[in-house]
Amino acid sequence: MSNKSYIESDRKCTNVWFLVISIVFICVTLLLVGFCWITSTPSRFGKPYDDCGYFCGETNVDIQEYDYKCSFQQKDHRDKPKLQIKLDPKTNKIRHDCVKKCYKGYKEKFNYCIKRNQIKEFGKDTLIIADGSLEAIFYTWDSILMICFVAFCFSYISLFLFRYVAFYVIWIINVGCILFLIFLTFAAIYMKENLVAVVMAIMAIILIVLLIVFRRRIGLVATLFRVASKALMDIPAIMFEPFLTFIFLLMTFIIFIKFSIIIETSAEVRRYKEDNRVKLNYEDRFINDLAHVFNVVTFAWFTQFIFGCQHFVIADTIVQWYFTPDKEKLGNPILTSFKNLLRYHLGSICLGASLITIVKVVKTIVELIRNQLKNTQSSIGIAIAYCLRVVIGAFDEFLEYLVRNAYIIVAKEGTEFIESGKRASHLLTRNIVDVIALNNFGDLVLFICRLLIVLIAGFVGYGMLDSPDTRDNMYPPLILGIVFAFLIAHCFVTVFEMTIDTIFICYCIDCEENDGDLNPYHMSDCLKKILMDMKEHSSMFLLTNEGGKDAEFRSGIADGSSLPMLVQKNDSHLIHTTNPFMVDNEDGHQVYQQDVDEHESYLDQVYQN
Repeated sequence: MSNKSYIESDRKCTNVWFLVISIVFICVTLLLVGFCWITSTPSRFGKPYDDCGYFCGETNVDIQEYDYKCSFQQKDHRDKPKLQIKLDPKTNKIRHDCVKKCYKGYKEKFNYCIKRNQIKEFGKDTLIIADGSLEAIFYTWDSILMICFVAFCFSYISLFLFRYVAFYVIWIINVGCILFLIFLTFAAIYMKENLVAVVMAIMAIILIVLLIVFRRRIGLVATLFRVASKALMDIPAIMFEPFLTFIFLLMTFIIFIKFSIIIETSAEVRRYKEDNRVKLNYEDRFINDLAHVFNVVTFAWFTQFIFGCQHFVIADTIVQWYFTPDKEKLGNPILTSFKNLLRYHLGSICLGASLITIVKVVKTIVELIRNQLKNTQSSIGIAIAYCLRVVIGAFDEFLEYLVRNAYIIVAKEGTEFIESGKRASHLLTRNIVDVIALNNFGDLVLFICRLLIVLIAGFVGYGMLDSPDTRDNMYPPLILGIVFAFLIAHCFVTVFEMTIDTIFICYCIDCEENDGDLNPYHMSDCLKKILMDMKEHSSMFLLTNEGGKDAEFRSGIADGSSLPMLVQKNDSHLIHTTNPFMVDNEDGHQVYQQDVDEHESYLDQVYQN
């Protein structure tokens, strides 16, 4: 089977209806925002206005039928840019009037005049600090760039470590975490923080148990790290894909803010009376509230859609790399991935983004309800809301993980999203032991890797900025550099994590569809070695004595059950070929043959399942 037919055969447009539904939803959002835009004045966003709805610092036009009700106020406030907020001693009500300058005893804060005893003095200090911070950042831009360069270099150094010494890195990090947790336990005991000590001790015990139970799976995790590093070294351009994602996310955020301003500044003027005095206020209409909801949901959907496109491009690129025997003939897999995304699978990405967005909206609603219940005395309601929050949060993480793996199957098979999700869940379920090991030890290693990259970059930046010229105001540029270092490390870890997940799914498919003989494996030599070791371990019962063969067999199967596709149905003849425990005694032979028949039946059942 050629590489082209294996990767691109029978690829067709998937989930087109969900692409259409998404476009319709976006059009509805644009219509609502456009309706609000007709009556909006974005230039007045954030500007104060008086009790008659006239903006300070502007000429102001007549407010239609409401204008005559506020004849006591002038509407030309070009020379009155500040809003005076004061308490009317006669009515004991708050008044809002536009003035040239703040009255005596009042202080200006962003064009608002507030009584001195009602505000804190940290505002001025904050502005001074902000000005000094901007100046410090401007004069130390070279140090900030160096912090980013260090983070970028150590990201690639971690690739080399994962490429050549992944097994030792994983063990060192996990053992180091255990020792660190034990140290924190004794430190908490010394400081008489018993609760913290118990939590640290439990975490250490859990990690020790996981290491003992999954010790044989660390080899597979290390091999996946090694292969993923090699893939990223062969296709280094894929490391810059998150920066493209960042650009689109930034554009989406800017559009979201712009739409929010349009909706917010299209509020309707409402008249009400207060102590025989007519006042005007800007209040949102139903159309404004509806537009806000659509705008927020659309922004959340677009965020998930952009991340979904990133996941698909990385997955499709790695799938091409994995199933291409001659890597020199790989061509440009990134461009091919973008072509497949735009031509065939935008609908699948829309469906995945919609599912995640729906769950996140429900999660947000539950969180709002929980916050509202905090002000009540309903302990039962608070408990129910908290339980719902935990359940929905766990389901949200599970759904994101499943959707990511569904994207991998879409990239590999070109199938519909639901079908791909079923296929992904089937593979993950059959390999649940390896999934647990990969998600625990792999995620821990990547988290520590991200943390170390940021810490090293931060220490380098601290050393560069710790000089007499910059020591007085070194923290603003240092914090900014650390933020950039974190973003670089996060982009690297995101790509690496998706690469590992893709290679793992490809490995499972490779084992299931090929046998290494008539249908040769596509996997690398190191993965083949892991595969052969697992096959050898699954047949260890043939090499044991008669008394212990059944227990050894069952333990081998239990340990190897995470890859049941490794057991080929035509492998059962191996049970009869090398049979060092056959005895001439009739009773002994009958007992052994019965055990072998049971083993064969179990193998057939595993294969069929």
